[in-house]
Amino acid sequence: MFFFTIYLTTFMKKKNSIITDYSQKIIAFLFHLMILVVPFFFTWVNEELFEFNKMILVYGFATLITATWIIRMLINKKVLFKRTYLDIPLGLFLLSQILATIFSIHPRTSLFGYYTRFHGGLLSTFSYIALYYSFVNNFDKKQLKYFLLTIFISAIGVSSYAIPEHFGHSPSCMMISGSFDVDCWQQKVQDRIFGTFGQPNWLAAYAVMLIPLGISLFISNKFSQAKKSVNKHLASISAIAVVMLLAVVTFTQSRSGFLGLGVGLLVYVIGLILLYRKDFKRKQTLFPLKKIVIIAIPLLLIISYFGTPYTPSIKKLFSKSDQQIEQPTNQPVANRLDLGGTDSGEIRWIVWEGAFKVWKRYPLFGSGVETFAYSYYTDRPMRHNLVSEWDFLYNKAHNELLNFLATTGIFGLAAYLSMFGLFGYKALVYFLKKDEKHKEASNKIVILGLVSGLLALSISNFLGFSTVMVSVLMFIFFAFFEVITRAETTQTKNIKINLEFWDYTWIVSVILIAIFLLSQIFNIWNADYIFTKGKRLVDAGYISEGGPFLQKAIELRPNEDLFYDKFSTTLGQAALIFAQQEKLPEAQSAAQSAIMMSNTANELNSVHLNLYKTRIRLFMNLGLLDQQLLVQAKKTTQEALELAPTDAKLVFNLALIQEALGDSDSSFNNFVRATEMKANYGTALNHLAEVYLKDNQPNLALEQYKQILTYFPDDKVISDKVATLEGRLGF
Repeated sequence: MFFFTIYLTTFMKKKNSIITDYSQKIIAFLFHLMILVVPFFFTWVNEELFEFNKMILVYGFATLITATWIIRMLINKKVLFKRTYLDIPLGLFLLSQILATIFSIHPRTSLFGYYTRFHGGLLSTFSYIALYYSFVNNFDKKQLKYFLLTIFISAIGVSSYAIPEHFGHSPSCMMISGSFDVDCWQQKVQDRIFGTFGQPNWLAAYAVMLIPLGISLFISNKFSQAKKSVNKHLASISAIAVVMLLAVVTFTQSRSGFLGLGVGLLVYVIGLILLYRKDFKRKQTLFPLKKIVIIAIPLLLIISYFGTPYTPSIKKLFSKSDQQIEQPTNQPVANRLDLGGTDSGEIRWIVWEGAFKVWKRYPLFGSGVETFAYSYYTDRPMRHNLVSEWDFLYNKAHNELLNFLATTGIFGLAAYLSMFGLFGYKALVYFLKKDEKHKEASNKIVILGLVSGLLALSISNFLGFSTVMVSVLMFIFFAFFEVITRAETTQTKNIKINLEFWDYTWIVSVILIAIFLLSQIFNIWNADYIFTKGKRLVDAGYISEGGPFLQKAIELRPNEDLFYDKFSTTLGQAALIFAQQEKLPEAQSAAQSAIMMSNTANELNSVHLNLYKTRIRLFMNLGLLDQQLLVQAKKTTQEALELAPTDAKLVFNLALIQEALGDSDSSFNNFVRATEMKANYGTALNHLAEVYLKDNQPNLALEQYKQILTYFPDDKVISDKVATLEGRLGF
């Protein structure tokens, strides 16, 4: 309510308003609403779709804002477009994304983005760039204060939602189960909160991006020409937001977030010293020491009391007990690259090595925008089999720069870096510009906050990857800098313009196109909503109830391979149930339909390893009804191995299929090969031991069991088998 009160009393007043053009008012309202709403738009049912829902909403806002901007130009009968400092870098970046999409190994994924996220696809790039140009061409410095106010009001809301999770109270659980606790989450959300962002690192990246800017707005509340009351509100709200955001970062325990924030604040402090270096020699300095101390005290208290991934809390530091409490390793975690069996740094090095190899295969334009989930597995290092997350799907390189290098090539990475390079250069030139009377000191402090926030985000992304909201803010930060530093122009008075027939025709055409695009965006969201509903029913065992929803999703989006893939497994399950009920005609029909759905999924996406794995399982399961389908399972596994030659699980599955087909020699060789690829592959070692026992080679079987125990010493079943064999062999 506070936000809308501020908004209505400033932007929407008929008299003395800083915006007098009604189409401009609509654009402003949409920008405010987007900044306020997008961080909260998520699904608490499936964390993989947090980003998907945010991206869908950004598509909608980008469409409405761009359409309204075009209509504003039509009404004013002039092109409202200004050149900006980022025109060339943005043009090169967009061109790199287009070329990477054209030459992509799967253009549809490059166009829309990886399904569960959509962020990073070509359409998302169009959206972000459209938002950038819409902002710089519709607003000036006078309006920035209100957008900044909205950003930090939204940040307070995000923090208020997330912080209670650390203390065992999740608003999401209240909506799901009606209980204000954290029992609805599998993850230990009290250890690492994620709020409305789905992952702790994603939430931390959002927070560290805003903290330096919030500090700037607090210590320099004379920024822009907004009313004094608005300046006062922004100073207090930004201070509250900074404290809450630091608490958020602390409770996420994000190492990448803290590292990014540390570097960002270091640059921020150096910048302040440079800005006020001449004043330190004067008796009356303009350096805002009092405000810096005021904001620094609560920040230091939070870090000291709760600790960070790099520093202990006061409680641990002065604890009388010297015992170290070990964290359980068998608990699900919010980010599998930060906690778990294998150190996240080791996993990152392996993934980065694979990403670099992908780039070597596609040096100029990469494997295609957002296709890392497909291209990585061809170059996946063999030692990836030995980490705890060895069979997870990696759809990002977990390094923003390497991800661009692998998926968009050297051209894409260079274009991406050129945006930051030129922004940094322009900011440095402006910052070092002489300003003897400090007329632009407040501007420089705010720009310092923008630079430090983007630097913090970049460091965080170097150990991870960008998400929807931080990307929206990144382009808005770029736009803020353009608006702050460009020369002020005199505001033109409204002139009554008489619209003619063709003017109305063009306006109606733009509205109709916008409505069509919005309907397509809604169709994407609706299809996913229906698909998710059907998937949830099927996974819960309600196959007959969930199947129609999956079929409806396919009707809405007939080119979505994931929909066919899930429907094929559902029909395969139905075929087995019919067979158990001795309904053979129904079983045969369901099996044929399942294979058809799987064929379609494979035709739509022949480079997605997960689709091959689903197809293999389908043929293996249906092989219980028709053994000839095992031949198809074998063929599909061999095709999958061409995409992922270092995948030990595929080799093991191929051995199982060959064993079922009676090809014992090939089966044995692949069992051995699987254990060579993954020395701690307990399932394969156990199966190989059984093969040795069948061949009356107990000594070799004993070796396999003992190897299992070297990696899993607490496995009682294997220990018993070792004892039995040793007794049999007289050891």
